[in-house]
Amino acid sequence: MNKYLNPTETIVTITKMKYKNAMVPLLLVVVSVGLDYFFAFEYSRYLSLFGLIVFLITLRVYRLNNVTNITSNNALVSPISGKVTSIEKTDTEIIVTINKNFHNTSDIRLSAAADFVKLESCSDEVTRPLKKHHLPTINDKISSNWFVKGSNVHYFPKHNDLQGSLIGLLLGCGSCIYTFPTSISLSVIEGDPVKSGETIIGTIQ
Repeated sequence: MNKYLNPTETIVTITKMKYKNAMVPLLLVVVSVGLDYFFAFEYSRYLSLFGLIVFLITLRVYRLNNVTNITSNNALVSPISGKVTSIEKTDTEIIVTINKNFHNTSDIRLSAAADFVKLESCSDEVTRPLKKHHLPTINDKISSNWFVKGSNVHYFPKHNDLQGSLIGLLLGCGSCIYTFPTSISLSVIEGDPVKSGETIIGTIQ
């Protein structure tokens, strides 16, 4: 992975989060094996299978898209992975909605270098991940904004300001609503799959 778009410190933090959450189902597997060995517990195999399934699901939830290069300085890339579910156009702006399902990667990435995460309660000195229900971002340079919402959003205040930089996680299902002016050329249609930090949503003319 590109260390500028995927800072080592952030990757380490995500890895710790992943295995911390995976410890409970893994422990369940160990306990069920012990119950079967010492007490011939009738339902131990089902507990073991359940724990293994939850363990594998946990590992899958924390998958990241492998973004290695900046796409283009004139492009707006998708902040999350998922599918474009709606596109609304007015005289002045375009609103693109992207829905993320369980099978999509969980990384949230900057769509453009000038994107700024607008969280009033967040200080630049905070280094630990912040759990939120939404993540609003603005770009005054091109008059665009997008926000990610979900029940399990994690934001990493310490991140690079490059396009495609890893700034957070959207665990489980969620969505992103992206609004930009009509002067930007739309590059997707409804139903298109998108990848975080990689798929071009629009191009600056």
